[in-house]
Parts: sequence; structure tokens; C-alpha cells
Amino acid sequence: MTTDRFPWWRRLISVLFPPTRKSQGLEVHEGGFSILESDKETIYIVWGEIIEIVAFKRDLLTVDLVCFNIRVVRKGENIWFLIHEEMNGFDVLTNKLQSLLPEFDSDWRDKVMKPAFASSRTTLYTKPLDETSQH
Repeated sequence: MTTDRFPWWRRLISVLFPPTRKSQGLEVHEGGFSILESDKETIYIVWGEIIEIVAFKRDLLTVDLVCFNIRVVRKGENIWFLIHEEMNGFDVLTNKLQSLLPEFDSDWRDKVMKPAFASSRTTLYTKPLDETSQH
């Protein structure tokens, strides 16, 4: 019988849900924010481009991962960007969104966090129609 450092189920979990790359992150700027990933081009989102923010949880078997889908419109096309709480700068960005967007749902944590292991999909922000039609 061979002794293995990790039980089979730990290896399976590490393959199915690899750890977040430490190089992923978010940087908040005066005019917007950047999504940084080591193997991809940096994405810059201007505050005024944000049309909708939807929060949800992903069930990772033993823990939940809080995620935001952020919708922007560029060249007439809807584009969704996914960010999550394990990215460096997530809390800084969340605080900035709450202070910058008056319609942002400040009670989002309670709505998304409970119940555990349910997706709890919640719209946190939708740009008012009068602002949307200007873009």
C-alpha cells in the first residue's frame, strides 16, 4: 500500500477547483478600475460604462465564492466581466462602488451570503434608464 501525501479527494478538489492565481487583482482608479490577470491583457473599466452589477455565489464544495458579474456596453455590445472576492482589491472596489453609485444595494452581503451554498443571485446595481440612453 502506497502512502500518499494527499488523499484522493484533495487531489480531485485541487484539479476541479484550482486555487486562485495570486497575480489576479483589481486596482481602483479615479476614473474606473482595472482587472489584472497574469496571463491576460489588463482590462480597464470606466465608472460610466457600468450598466449592471449582479452578485452571486459559486459553491466550491466546502466554501462559497462570492462573485460579481459586471455588465458594460462597448461599441454597442454588452460585455460581462467576472470578478470575485479572492481577487486582491475586491473589498476596495466594493467600497468604491457603494460610495460612487447611489443605486448600489448596500445590503448586498446579507442577500448574497445567506443561505450558504445557494447561488443567491442578486442585482446590486442597474444604471438608471435616463443615464443608459445617453450611451
